[in-house]
Amino acid sequence: MAHSIVIKSTLPYSSSTQTMFPASLLLLAAASCVYCDIELIQSGPVVIEPGVSFSISCKFSGFSISSYCLGWIRQAEGKALEHVGVTCSSSTYTVDSLKSKITSRYDSSSSTVFLQGNNFQTEDTAVYYCARRTQ
Repeated sequence: MAHSIVIKSTLPYSSSTQTMFPASLLLLAAASCVYCDIELIQSGPVVIEPGVSFSISCKFSGFSISSYCLGWIRQAEGKALEHVGVTCSSSTYTVDSLKSKITSRYDSSSSTVFLQGNNFQTEDTAVYYCARRTQ
C-alpha cells in the first residue's frame, strides 16, 4: 500500500493593521505602524506520493529582500518547529539534514521565494511555513 506525503502550506497571512488592532486603535496604529503593509502569501496544500518532487511558494510584499531574508520552517504533527533553511536576495542556506531533499530559490520578477522538495518520504510530512527574518 502506497502512502501519501502531505505538504501543507499556511493560509495567506497579512500583518495589516486591520487584522492586528481593534477599530478604536486603527487610526493611531496607522499613523505610527512601520510594518503595516508587510504581506506573506503561501501557496496552498500539496499532497504527493513518496519520492515525487514538489514546489511551494511564498510571495511577499512590503519589504525588500535585500534587507530581510525569508526563512522556511516546518512542523510535523505533535512535534516542535524545525528550521529548514533561509533564502536571501543572493544566497540560500539549507540545514545539513535536508540538503539532499530541499532547494530554495528567489524570483525577483515576482517577489516570490520557492521551496522545492525532492525524494520526500512520509517522515517529511509537515506544515511548512515561510517567515521574514533579518539577514
